[in-house]
Amino acid sequence: MKAFAHLLERLAFTPARNAKLRLLRHYLETTPDPDRGYALAALTGDLKLRAVTPSLLRGLMAERVDDQLFALSYDFVGDLAETIALLWQGDGDQDVPLHEAVTLLFPPLPPRSPRSPRRAAASCRPASGSSRRLCSRCYCCCS
Repeated sequence: MKAFAHLLERLAFTPARNAKLRLLRHYLETTPDPDRGYALAALTGDLKLRAVTPSLLRGLMAERVDDQLFALSYDFVGDLAETIALLWQGDGDQDVPLHEAVTLLFPPLPPRSPRSPRRAAASCRPASGSSRRLCSRCYCCCS
């Protein structure tokens, strides 16, 4: 996670396009999977962080810090992320891999049972007046 944070910091403060490409190339070459994939997804905007809301972050802080201390600190600092970064107590030398951080925030969903093709095709109805087309629900050919 520290390597990814360092990459983001370097990308933010590097003005030259080619230098940014070198930074990205070096990071992607030296980082093992699955951290490399999560980093690429985060950089391209494909890692959806909708579950990480300000209320979730406040709740995490409520478990670690006194509510009054957090409220006063937030009022003084004025930024939620900066307040959390300043108050979060942990082992500063410990580096959590990126994939572990993502897994902690987003536990994997249980696998969905697929609909049987016969049942899906039975529920499929082509649009009125349409010609033959590939159905987007069950991928059958509706007429």
